[in-house]
Amino acid sequence: QRTGKKIAVVGSGPAGLAVAEQLRKQGHGCTVFESWPVPGGVLLYGIPNFKMRKEILQDKLTYLEQMGIEFKCNTVIGKDVTIDGLFEAGYDAVFLGTGAPVGGRMKITGEDLANVYQATEFRGRGNREPEQLPENMREPLDVTGKNVLVVGGGDTSMDCVRTAIRLGGAHVTCMYRRTEAEQKGRKEERKHATEEGADFMYLTLPTKLSGENGRVTAAECVRMQLG
Repeated sequence: QRTGKKIAVVGSGPAGLAVAEQLRKQGHGCTVFESWPVPGGVLLYGIPNFKMRKEILQDKLTYLEQMGIEFKCNTVIGKDVTIDGLFEAGYDAVFLGTGAPVGGRMKITGEDLANVYQATEFRGRGNREPEQLPENMREPLDVTGKNVLVVGGGDTSMDCVRTAIRLGGAHVTCMYRRTEAEQKGRKEERKHATEEGADFMYLTLPTKLSGENGRVTAAECVRMQLG
C-alpha cells in the first residue's frame, strides 16, 4: 500500500540498493541518485568481472526498476543538487549511502605523477566499458607491456594485481611492508594472483616515486623489519 512518502537515496551501491528495496516494499516512493553513469556502486565499479558476473547485478537492478524505483545517474549531490534542494523538491527523507570512494594516499614524493592510480579508479577503469565511466576516465589504462607495481596487501590490492595482469601488464609485482603472515585479505586471493603470474615483494615500502616527462618510471624503496 502506497504511503505517499517520497525518499531520496544517495548512492546506488549495496547500501543504497538495499535501503531502496526495503523502503519500496513499505510503500514509499524512492529515487536513487548516482554520480557515476550506471548504477551499482562498488558492485559494478569495484568488484572485478572475474569475481562477480555483472548479470547478477543487472538482474537486481531490473527487479528494482520493476518495483517502481527510479534511478538518476550522472548526478552529484552537492554539485548538481544539494541535500536542501532534495527536501525543497518534495522528498520527505534522504539516505546517504555514498560509500568510500576516496582512497588512502601514501603521502610520498611523486604520488601525483601520471600513471599512478588510486585503487578505486584503477579497478573501475580496468573492468568497465568506456560508456560506463565518467568522461574523464574513459582513456584506457596505460598498462599493456608495462611493469606494474601494486602497493598494499589486502583483497583490493589483489583485485588490482589480477586486473593489471588481464590488461596485459608485462610484469606485475605486489609490494607489502610486512610478511605474508601479517598480510590482510583472503589467502585464496593471493593464491589466484600467484597462479596468474604475479610476484610478491615483502618487507618493502616505497618512499619516493620518480619519473620522466611527468610519468612515473621508478620507485625508491626501503627494506622493513618486523617490530
